[in-house]
Amino acid sequence: MNHIAQYGLNNIPLDIKVKLAEAMTVYRMTFETAYALYGKYVGNWGGKATTFKFEAAKDGKVVQTVVKSAVGSLALDVNADHTVLRRSIAARWYSMSDSRRRRDGRE
Repeated sequence: MNHIAQYGLNNIPLDIKVKLAEAMTVYRMTFETAYALYGKYVGNWGGKATTFKFEAAKDGKVVQTVVKSAVGSLALDVNADHTVLRRSIAARWYSMSDSRRRRDGRE
């Protein structure tokens, strides 16, 4: 389904079409069912994020639990060394700016 978003429904590479057909045959699902699953677990923009809970059991008792989910928030910090750009058509020059981005405190 990610390939459909990337290439469009009519331009999917042949190897991906074969894998999609194989998965639909093995799991006996229609395209609509696959699309609904993708929408629910992967591409539900604006909807509630799906979380997955994994429990490790030993002797019938849960000994550890791990919860995995998509990123809850993203901090993006962008700094530019110039905030005003100029251009001279007659002199054929233009100014440039260097922008640096940091995500979650890392560069």
